Amino acid sequence: DLTGFRRHLPGIEILRFRSTLGIPKNTEGNPVESRAEFWVLVDGAVRYRRMMTPGMYEPIEIELKRTDRFLTLITTDGGSLKPE
Repeated sequence: DLTGFRRHLPGIEILRFRSTLGIPKNTEGNPVESRAEFWVLVDGAVRYRRMMTPGMYEPIEIELKRTDRFLTLITTDGGSLKPE
């Protein structure tokens, strides 16, 4: 809820959300064999959606308006890279 952040940061205008999304090539020596899908929603509307595979990283920047109220971050399983 961006309203809560604005209330705790009086005088500060929230202009954007910045992050880097990605999946490591391996975790603790084990290769990652799955994809993931990353979503960013603002007030329920999709502002960013991307399927990523291991080793991919991407900086993102989502502009926010004064009237935007909710920022939602979602990561979903994008399926296995192994043939079934």
